Amino acid sequence: AERGHAISQRERALHDIRAGGSRATLRTWWPSMTAAAQGGDAYAMRFLANEAVKAREFKRAANWLMAAVSAGDIDATYAIGRLYESEHPDVPGSLDGAIEIYESLAAMEGGTGAEARRRLAQLAMEGRGMKRNPKRALAWLQADADAGDARSQGLLGTLLVNGADGASGVAVG
Repeated sequence: AERGHAISQRERALHDIRAGGSRATLRTWWPSMTAAAQGGDAYAMRFLANEAVKAREFKRAANWLMAAVSAGDIDATYAIGRLYESEHPDVPGSLDGAIEIYESLAAMEGGTGAEARRRLAQLAMEGRGMKRNPKRALAWLQADADAGDARSQGLLGTLLVNGADGASGVAVG
C-alpha cells in the first residue's frame, strides 16, 4: 500500500473499516480508499460513489462512477445508469441517458445483458422514459427467463401473477 499499489490501498481501507466497526471514521480509511481510486481501482471508485450517494452528494458519486466506467467497469456502468434513472438535480445524466446505457448493455450476452433487459422491462412496465409497453417488457423478460436467468424468471412471474396492467392474459400455457 505504501508503494502506491491501488488494490493494496483498497484492502488497507477495507481492513480499517472492518477493524473500526461502527467507530471507523473517514480519517482512518478515506485516504487509502481515495488513493486506490485515484490509482485506477474501479472497486474503490464504486465504493466512494456509494459513500457519496449515502451523503446525498450525487454529483460526486457520478464523477467517481464515470471514472470507473471509463476504466471499463460494467458494475459502474449499471450504477451510473441507476443514478441517472433517479434524476437527481445534481446528476449530469437523465432517464434518457439511463435508457441509452441499458440499451447498449442489453445487447450483451448472458447475465450482463439480462440485467439491462430487466431494467428496460421495468421502465417499460412503468412507462418511465418510454411509452408504456407491457408486452415489450414481458418479451424482454421471457427471453431471459427461457434462457434460465432466475432473476428474470422471478420478475416475470411477479408481473404475471400480479396481473400488472397489460400483463394479464399475455402468458401462454
